[in-house]
Amino acid sequence: MSTPDISAGLSFALYARTSTQDLQSPEDSLAWQRNAAEALIGDRGTIVAVYHDIGHSRSLPWSRRPVASRLMGDVRSHKREWDQIVVAESARAFSGGEYGIVLPSLTKHEVTMWLPEVGGRIDPNSDAQDVQMAIYGSMAKAERAKTRSRVISANYEQASRGIFLGGRPPYGYELVDDGDHPNRHKASMGMRRRRIAARSDTAPIVVRIFEMHVSGMGFRAIALQLTNEGIPSPSASDPSRNQHRSQYAWAGSAVPAILGNATYVGRREYGRIQKADVLYDEFQPQLGYTTARIPNRDPAVESDCEPLISQELWNRSQHVRTERAPGTSRPLQKNSIRATPGKYLLAGRIRCVLCGRKMEGQSRSRVKTGEHVLYVCRLSHSSDYARPPAEHPKTLAVAEQSIVDAIDRWIAESLIGDIDATIATLLAADSEVAQEPVEVVKARRDHADITKRIDRLLRSVETGAVEPDEVGPRLRTLRAERAAAEQLSGAVTPTGSTFDEMTLRTALAGLAATIAAAKPEDRTLLYSSLGITVEYSRDAGQGVIQIGLDNPLRYERVEGGT
Repeated sequence: MSTPDISAGLSFALYARTSTQDLQSPEDSLAWQRNAAEALIGDRGTIVAVYHDIGHSRSLPWSRRPVASRLMGDVRSHKREWDQIVVAESARAFSGGEYGIVLPSLTKHEVTMWLPEVGGRIDPNSDAQDVQMAIYGSMAKAERAKTRSRVISANYEQASRGIFLGGRPPYGYELVDDGDHPNRHKASMGMRRRRIAARSDTAPIVVRIFEMHVSGMGFRAIALQLTNEGIPSPSASDPSRNQHRSQYAWAGSAVPAILGNATYVGRREYGRIQKADVLYDEFQPQLGYTTARIPNRDPAVESDCEPLISQELWNRSQHVRTERAPGTSRPLQKNSIRATPGKYLLAGRIRCVLCGRKMEGQSRSRVKTGEHVLYVCRLSHSSDYARPPAEHPKTLAVAEQSIVDAIDRWIAESLIGDIDATIATLLAADSEVAQEPVEVVKARRDHADITKRIDRLLRSVETGAVEPDEVGPRLRTLRAERAAAEQLSGAVTPTGSTFDEMTLRTALAGLAATIAAAKPEDRTLLYSSLGITVEYSRDAGQGVIQIGLDNPLRYERVEGGT
C-alpha cells in the first residue's frame, strides 16, 4: 500500500504582487495568481490567507514591501493559521538574491514554500533548487533592467521628434493635438500624439519675467510683484494639474525655474536628469536599492519647439544669473548666526496656522540678554503662500522660550494633573511586568505554539493523510517540549512592584524642575520621543500656541506674540 502524501490538509498563505496599480487591475492580477496557486497545490491544502503587495517593485526586498514584511512578521507569530506559503510566479516574488534571504527564516520557523518553478514544495536542503532559484532571480533582475532600457530608448527617440512625453507643460505653453499616436495600441484606445504650443494668456508673462530679470530685479522681487498685480501663478493658471499646490501667489522658486528652462528659447531638452538604482543603505546591502534622480552623463536629447523669447534675451538673462552666482552673493548680516545641530529645540516642529508652513528658527544677539531664539514666518520669504496678505502679517514671530515654557507646563500637568491616577497606573503596569519575566512570557508563547503543532499532526492522522507511526517520534518530542514550557511558565511566582508609591510621588513632584534643568540635547530628545508638534497663530493681539500629541490639541495664550 502506498504512503499517503504528508502534505494533505495543509493550510496555505498566498503571496501575490501587482507591480503597477495604474497599468494593471489589482483584482484581476490577484485572481489569476490565486488560480495558478490553487492549481499548484491541488487538493493537498487550502489557501486561508492572502498577502497582496500592490505598486511595489520586485527589486525591493521583502523587508521593504509592506505586505511581504507583514507576512514575514506573521511567520514568526504563533497565532498564524497556516504553515505553508505558495507563490504563483517566482519572478513576481523574488529578484536577484532575495530568495536566499527569505528561505532561511521560513525554514527556522518550520514554514514551507511552494513554487511552480520547482513543481511544488521547496526543499531547503536541495542544492539543485538553490541554483535553480538563483538563476530565476537573476533572470527577473535582468528582465527589469532590460525593460527599463527599452523604455528609456523609446522615450529618447520620441523626444527627439518633438513628441511630448507627459507631465505638466512648462508655464507659458499648452498641449495641442499633433496627429495619431505612433503606438498602435495606444492609438486604438483613442490616445493622440501631443506637442506644446504657446499659450496666449501666459506666454507674454514669461517674456516679462525675463525682461524684469535682465533689468536687475531678483527672484523674490519678481514673484512678489506678479502676486501683487494679481497675475495667476503657474499653479493657478493650470489648477487641474496642480491640485496639490497652493494657487494663491507666485512662489520664489518658480521664477528661477522659468529663467533656467531652455524650452522658452525653442530648445526642448529631455534626459538631463535620469533615474538610477542606488543602495538603500550602503552598510546594509541586503536592504536592496532605491531609485534616485541623478544628472545624466550622456548628452540630453534636444528637439525644436515654438520659442517664446529671443536668443539674445536668453543670453543676457543667463549672463545675469552667472554674475549672481552663489560665490558672489552678499555676505551674511551682522546679527545672522548660522544654525548648528541642536541649536533650535523645536526645529521642524512649529507650523504657522495661517499659511501652513513650518516656521524657521532665527537667532538674534542682544547686549543685555545675549542670544535670543525666535521662530519666524515671513510672507515675503514664503516659498508658497497659502492665504492673502490681509490674513497673514508680513512677519509672524514667537520666542522659543515662550513655547518651551508652555510645553513644559503641558507635560508636567498631563502627568501630575491627577497624580493619584498616574501613580496607580504606573504601579499597575510595574506590577504586571514584575509578574511576567521575559523567560516566562517566552515559555507561555512556546507552549501555545507547540500546542498548535501537535493539533496539526493529530488532524493529519485523523484524516488518514499520514500513518500514526510516521508522526509518532515527532509527536513525542513536541509533547516533551510542551511539558517543559508548561513547567517553566508556572514556576515563577509574582514578585510585586519594584517601585513604591512614595518614590513615584516624589519623582512626579519634581518632574517640572527636572525638565526645566534639562540640557538642550535632552530636551530635543524628549520632544522627539513624545512626538510634540506645535501650531502657532495670533488672535486679538496675543499669540496662541497649540500643542499636539496623540491627544487633542491644547490651546494656550502667550502674551506678546507678534
